[in-house]
Amino acid sequence: MRLVWFEGDTGAALRAFRARCATSGSSAFKIQVENIKRAMYPEVLACLVIPALSANGSFLNQLDIERRVFGELGVARDFQSQNS
Repeated sequence: MRLVWFEGDTGAALRAFRARCATSGSSAFKIQVENIKRAMYPEVLACLVIPALSANGSFLNQLDIERRVFGELGVARDFQSQNS
């Protein structure tokens, strides 16, 4: 088993968070980001890092995420089993 870390640009993540939630939660968001940095995640986890959110605020699409996590063959198998 391998851990997967979904990484995103912090500024874009904060903008997306504010768009979904009240701005009063921004301090909790910032504390969480600082805790992640302090724990040195994802570096210490030796995991697969997926760049899920870019600086311009665009999210990596689901198929690209699946390919990065499972590889081309895994996505093809999963797609075939869902459509059988």
